[in-house]
Amino acid sequence: MRVFVRTSKLAIWARRLGTFGVPLLVLAILLHVLGHISTDVFEVCLAIATVAGGLAVLLALAGYVRLWFTGDKGWGLASAGLLTGALCILPVGAALALMAVYPSTADISTDPRDPPELTFPRAGEPQAIDPDLALEAFPRVLSRSYRIDPVILYGIVRRIAEDKGWQVMGSQGPQTAGDDGRLNAIRKSLLGWSNEVAVRIEPAPLGAQLDIRGASVRDVQHDLGSNGLALESFLVALDQAVADHLRNNVQLSDAFEADIPADATPIATP
Repeated sequence: MRVFVRTSKLAIWARRLGTFGVPLLVLAILLHVLGHISTDVFEVCLAIATVAGGLAVLLALAGYVRLWFTGDKGWGLASAGLLTGALCILPVGAALALMAVYPSTADISTDPRDPPELTFPRAGEPQAIDPDLALEAFPRVLSRSYRIDPVILYGIVRRIAEDKGWQVMGSQGPQTAGDDGRLNAIRKSLLGWSNEVAVRIEPAPLGAQLDIRGASVRDVQHDLGSNGLALESFLVALDQAVADHLRNNVQLSDAFEADIPADATPIATP
C-alpha cells in the first residue's frame, strides 16, 4: 500500500514569494543606480519586494511548524523561501539599523549658520537637523583652514570629487589668492538616491578656508547618515591630499611669509 505524502502549500508559497521578490529587488536597484527608473518607481518596487519577502519569511516559518507535525514534504521549499525572503527584507533591516546608529544628515554643513548654497532643484526642502547631534556622530565634519593658495585648494577639491565619481554640476574656481571658489556636485548613494554636495572656498589670513554641505535632493525624514559619512570621507581625503601637497612643495607662494614645516597638517576649525 502506497502512502501519499503531500507537499506543504505554505512552503510552496514561501518559495514563490521569495523568488518573486529577489529579482524585483535586484533589478530595481540596478535600474535606479543606472538612472533608468525614477526614485518614485524604485521606492514602489522596493516596498513590493519587502512585503513579498516578509510574507515569504512568515510562510516559511509557519511551514516549518506544519512540516514538523504533519511529516509533509517541503523542507527545501520552505528553506528557499526563508532565504530569499530574508534577502528581500535585508535593505529595510539595514536602513533601520543605520537609523538607530546615525542621526539624520539630510542637510548637513560645516557652517550651519551660513551653509554653502545649493543649486540643484529638489522636491521640497530637506529636513533640518540638529547640528550638535550631527557633530557628535560625525566629529570630522568641521570647517577647514589650510595654509595653501585657494587656487591650489580648488584644484585638489575638484580632483577628489571626480575621483569619488561625483557629477560636477557647477563650479567657479578662484582666479587669484584673493578670490572665492565654489563647486556643486551630485553624489549617488549606494542604492542610487541623489544628494547634492556644495563646497565653498574663501581666502583666509594664512591661506584658504573651506566649508562643505551635503543635502538630499528629495524631501526625506532620514538619510541614514549618508551625507555625514560622505562628507567625513571627503574631508579625510582632502586633509591627506593637502598635507601631501605641503610636504611635496617646499617652495611656497610669495603670498605666504610664514615658514610651513614639511610635516605640516591642515587645521580644522569648528
